[in-house]
Amino acid sequence: MPLNGPVGEWIHWQDVPEVAIRDVQLAHSGASDLPGPSAIGGMINVIPSRPTQNQIEASSSYGGDGAFEENLLAGAKQAP
Repeated sequence: MPLNGPVGEWIHWQDVPEVAIRDVQLAHSGASDLPGPSAIGGMINVIPSRPTQNQIEASSSYGGDGAFEENLLAGAKQAP
């Protein structure tokens, strides 16, 4: 699912919390057929975490000029 806006093609990274990301894959140029013709310059595939057990994870970071970020992720594994 594309994360960029349909008009200006801005990427909204703030909509993806760090603790919810398991892996990131990069495809340079038009190397992948999966995303279709919209990915001529390549793509960034953000793979989300999937819980293997009940879990709670939190992270916090602080930067210059008083910038900070806090993330909380809670996940539950359901029986099939």
